[in-house]
Amino acid sequence: MAWPTGISAGDTYVLSLYDQRFSVPEIVLPDHCTIRLPLDWPKDPHGRYLPLHWVADRLTFGVGCRIDLSPQEPGPEKPPKARSGGGAGIGQVGGAGEWGVPGQAGNSGVNLLLQIQTWTPKGSLWIQTDGQSGADGGDGGDGGPGGPGKCDLFGFGGPDGGNGGRGGDGGSGGAGGDTSRVRIEVRAVPGGITLPKPYCIRPDGPMCPPSRPPEDTNDGIIRVYGMPGCGGRPGRGGIGGAHGPGANCGWLRPDRKPGVDGPNGAGDPHDPRNPCLHGPEGRCSESYFELFGQETPDSTH
Repeated sequence: MAWPTGISAGDTYVLSLYDQRFSVPEIVLPDHCTIRLPLDWPKDPHGRYLPLHWVADRLTFGVGCRIDLSPQEPGPEKPPKARSGGGAGIGQVGGAGEWGVPGQAGNSGVNLLLQIQTWTPKGSLWIQTDGQSGADGGDGGDGGPGGPGKCDLFGFGGPDGGNGGRGGDGGSGGAGGDTSRVRIEVRAVPGGITLPKPYCIRPDGPMCPPSRPPEDTNDGIIRVYGMPGCGGRPGRGGIGGAHGPGANCGWLRPDRKPGVDGPNGAGDPHDPRNPCLHGPEGRCSESYFELFGQETPDSTH
């Protein structure tokens, strides 16, 4: 009996837990079909997606087929803004804003071990391995206002206005998810087919679009192709607190000086070059085809 059952050309088949591990005579994928994960694919106690292990005597696929191993659940959200610093007493510095919460890491793609005897030398199959982008860091809290200045009883002394509190630093961005690790073990490569190499495409700058499949072909090649998740952007630094006002002590008496505004916290969500706060991009996991123990390693572009 072939897997998956009940699928036609152009259909999307959503995996269930029953599809995590199986052994069948043949895997048959019609033209332009897609196999993908559900939103709630289960994870192990460490928060990693459970891997797939498929065994078949033969793999047959039509033109433009895709096995999508990238996460389907929504990515982690940016944390809420941190708390602001409190106000200060007379002549005192305003409270500092709290630091932003770091962003959560994106999920990595699901790993696949595919063991087949051979495949039919026609059609085209693209195995998508994208990792998920990390969440942006939370914004830092604003600094509290400085306390006011005050003249003493006789008007010749007393504290000046306090400085505003420092804004909290933005939270660091979450790490991007790794690409899926795909291992394809095949006993015999069809005649006229060159054993392909998996490709992992590095993100280009701050934009992190999903990887794109090659144009539909009918060359019988299995392509493993994906992109690690981008790191999350840093949260915005909190705004420095307003300075405490001075005080007018009266005729011929020195006034109390105002404080100065507090400095803004560090963090710029639009600057991906920040080495401290920008989340690291995911890694290209090792994927390979294996024929009689000979491996074709990754090519990373």
